[in-house]
Amino acid sequence: MICLAVVSRVTLSVGGYGAPAFMLDIFNLADQSSPGTVYFARLWAGRDIVLGLFLITARRSYVLPALLLCVCVECFDLVSIGLAFAGSVFTVDNALSQSSTVFAALVPELIAVVLIARRRGAAALAPVAG
Repeated sequence: MICLAVVSRVTLSVGGYGAPAFMLDIFNLADQSSPGTVYFARLWAGRDIVLGLFLITARRSYVLPALLLCVCVECFDLVSIGLAFAGSVFTVDNALSQSSTVFAALVPELIAVVLIARRRGAAALAPVAG
C-alpha cells in the first residue's frame, strides 16, 4: 500500500517538475503566468521526488523515520494551506484542492507508520528463543 502511494507521489511530482503549468492547472492554482509560481511548483515537485525516492530506496531500518519525515512535511503543507487561506491567497476551492492532495499522501503514510510501529512493538515483546 505504501509503495503504491510513494510511486504515485513520485510520478505526480515528476509530472509537476516537467510540466508545472499543467500541474498548477490540475491543482486549481490560477496564477500560472508568474515565474515565481512556476518556480515554487517545481520546488514542491523536486522536494516530493527526493522524499519519495528516499523512501523507496531506504533500508528497512530507515523506513519508519523516513515515513515520519514525510508526515512532518505533510503537516507543514497543511499549515501552509491554512495560512494561504487565512491570508486570502487561496480561495476555498484552492484550499480544498490542495488539502485533498495532502491527505491523499498523509493517510497512507500514517497507516504505514502505525502498522510498522505495531509490528516493531509486537517483535519487541515476543519471547526470545533460546
